[in-house]
Amino acid sequence: MADLEQYEGNAKRLRSNIETIQSTFDKYGLEVTGTGASFADCLGGHAAKFYIEIAGNPKVVSDNLYMKVNVYDEDNQLLGSGSCNKSIDLGSFSGFDTYEVTVISSTIWQEAHKAKVYLANSR
Repeated sequence: MADLEQYEGNAKRLRSNIETIQSTFDKYGLEVTGTGASFADCLGGHAAKFYIEIAGNPKVVSDNLYMKVNVYDEDNQLLGSGSCNKSIDLGSFSGFDTYEVTVISSTIWQEAHKAKVYLANSR
């Protein structure tokens, strides 16, 4: 039971410590309207899955725009990074969508303390 309580507590802490680097979204006329996170077993290891909801009217069209997430421990050391498997097609963006990013690390369940969400031109 203690493991489950610790797991749930760590997931809640991580969800409350998701920071959006808004300047990377502003450049494209987008806004993060919601975020979420959960832990999962993935590819034989541990993973944090992040859900990022965006909205807006794109100003700039980019063929290679990806949602990315960096995960840090409580000492601000980078544990891992991940990017969405699909690029964001701003030319056909309807104004609202949700993206999933998975970050894999053997100790992510125990050590993940905060995350940063941003847009980048490459994976």
